[in-house]
Amino acid sequence: PPAAPRRIAVTWATPANTGGLGQEIALTNYTVEVSVNDPTFAAPWVAYQGLALHFSHANLTKGDNYYYRARAENEAGAGAFSGTANEQGVELPTAPGLEVDYFGELYLSSTTSPPADTGTGPGPGGRPLLGYVLEADRADLGNGSFPGSWLGGAGHADMVPPRDLSPPPPT
Repeated sequence: PPAAPRRIAVTWATPANTGGLGQEIALTNYTVEVSVNDPTFAAPWVAYQGLALHFSHANLTKGDNYYYRARAENEAGAGAFSGTANEQGVELPTAPGLEVDYFGELYLSSTTSPPADTGTGPGPGGRPLLGYVLEADRADLGNGSFPGSWLGGAGHADMVPPRDLSPPPPT
């Protein structure tokens, strides 16, 4: 499959007070700063400047944590920064393990094991999976089609909640 787009959609709202005493003053700019893997913003950089209330941050690194804050500006200058929001760079997970047991013409059982990388890097601490999709192809057709008469009439199983198949942590 193609690589997932590595981008985060960042949005913010117009402040309740734009700087006027009882009246609205025109905003002249929003600045959004980003800090990578550092929630203290020791070395932030400007990710966006303009008047839109959103931007798309692209070319992220898998597993890095991105921290964002925004502030508005008017003719008097820049206001205080907002609170911090953060998200992690994520890619598509690697393939899970799959075992299939065939019990006859109308029954099939499968077992999955978690992928080695859930999209944020291998090992523990990755993001949880949203589910698995099981697709099947009838061997007698062999053309990659998913006929409507097989596997519940849709040719594939819909999203199934994942089960935690990892061993429990040591106590």
